[in-house]
Amino acid sequence: MAINEPIEFFIQARNDNRENRASGRDEFQVSIKTDDEMKEELPCEVIDKDDGQYSVIFTATRACSVKIKVEFRDEQGYLVNVRGSPYTASFIEETPAKANTTIGPSMQQNAKHLAESLVEFFSKTGEGCRVSDKDLTDVRTLLDVKDNVELVTNRND
Repeated sequence: MAINEPIEFFIQARNDNRENRASGRDEFQVSIKTDDEMKEELPCEVIDKDDGQYSVIFTATRACSVKIKVEFRDEQGYLVNVRGSPYTASFIEETPAKANTTIGPSMQQNAKHLAESLVEFFSKTGEGCRVSDKDLTDVRTLLDVKDNVELVTNRND
């Protein structure tokens, strides 16, 4: 990502059924800290769009890596990490400003990488989960199938 240029990311609130929420007023707490010797917290702004989406805007003023921790306040009043948090991002001097846009080259590259890794994951685990043509009396075969089913279950999101 580019330094001295604002960067924006989005949070999509979901209900307990994992459906996108259509209203605002959720409480999110976002903490962005540099992950280097000069540890510092970067200020950010969380904007409630009143439609279940929240926009977070911040700027890195120097080359660094950051950890982005996103938490929400649940119904019991506890702050809970959102799925995948904390996230990481790197800011490099040579990076053009357009890299910080939500549809910039970094997003396109990330989407391509994610799609490729999912294809590989589905291919590998799909073959491992398939039981036809396997000797189900062999303990090693059963353990391999079990391991692949667990991989799929753990990555079901």
